Amino acid sequence: MTDSSAVAAELQLRVLRGLSAVRRLELAVEMSLTTRALLRARLRAEHPQWPEAQVQREVLRFTLPDAVLPVPLR
Repeated sequence: MTDSSAVAAELQLRVLRGLSAVRRLELAVEMSLTTRALLRARLRAEHPQWPEAQVQREVLRFTLPDAVLPVPLR
């Protein structure tokens, strides 16, 4: 399932394939940071009483695989 037309998806794929590996990595990092910022904002809105440390712990729990999380955060 996709939210893009076939033409738009093909154009996006062509553009991405034309980027250097470094630029693709930069885009991936930017998307990751944006996702974390949106998650952080959602958590703050849903739990305004949480201190920043709790928000950060929850961001880690949502974004990292269990294998790399310390046991208390799993």
